[in-house]
Amino acid sequence: MPQLWSERQKARGVKLALTWWRDRWKKKAGGKVTYFRQPNSAEGYEAALKEWAAAQETAEQREQRELDEGFDFAPIRMAYGSTEIAISAAGQTATRKRAAPNASHPLGEQIDRFLLFKQRQAEAGSRANATWSELQRGLKPAEEFFRPTFPLKNLNGEKVKAFYFHLSERKGRFDKPLSEIRKHNLFRSFKQFVRWYWRQEESQLDALPRCFADPDYTFAVQAAPKTSNRSCAQDDGRTVIRFDRRRTP
Repeated sequence: MPQLWSERQKARGVKLALTWWRDRWKKKAGGKVTYFRQPNSAEGYEAALKEWAAAQETAEQREQRELDEGFDFAPIRMAYGSTEIAISAAGQTATRKRAAPNASHPLGEQIDRFLLFKQRQAEAGSRANATWSELQRGLKPAEEFFRPTFPLKNLNGEKVKAFYFHLSERKGRFDKPLSEIRKHNLFRSFKQFVRWYWRQEESQLDALPRCFADPDYTFAVQAAPKTSNRSCAQDDGRTVIRFDRRRTP
């Protein structure tokens, strides 16, 4: 069964303001428990937080929020230093601090977005569920190596090569080296995620690392041997050809 979004955050050491309980989010404050019927996902958690914030909002805070929400629709807007000024059609003036530049996209947050996209593809039938589950498992080593807070804008060829060599030396259960096919699959999952992120409008990567296309940074995966629909065996000096009907084209 796929791991819930809230469980993945807990495994990373992320402390959530809300608790997942059965099929909903809950918040206990002042001896009162409030429930929010939102899904267990990054989007559902954010929606539940907004519901909680709205419930705690005072009349003064609500008035300021409504002013801010209408700010961008004012016919006249200007910036002065760190302050934005808006003038409505009725001549009313409002001010607010200018928004800070977008923060660096943390690796863990973008992996969640990628997995949510793949999950929706699986639910729509355009991708197999196994593909989504494989990616969920396959991206854990990258998250452990780079850390969930790693800014993706800092990803470059040298860091990708370091991750490649990390996989080369990585060991699995019982301290045994990983197979080449396993290393190949883990590196492929990571590259698939990075390519997806690079294609997003808000991506902070100017280009893909060149080593993605470098044959020196691959793992030796042998092709599966071709199967034949017949086999030979020796029987008292005679060659017996047996046809396997299960493998007929």
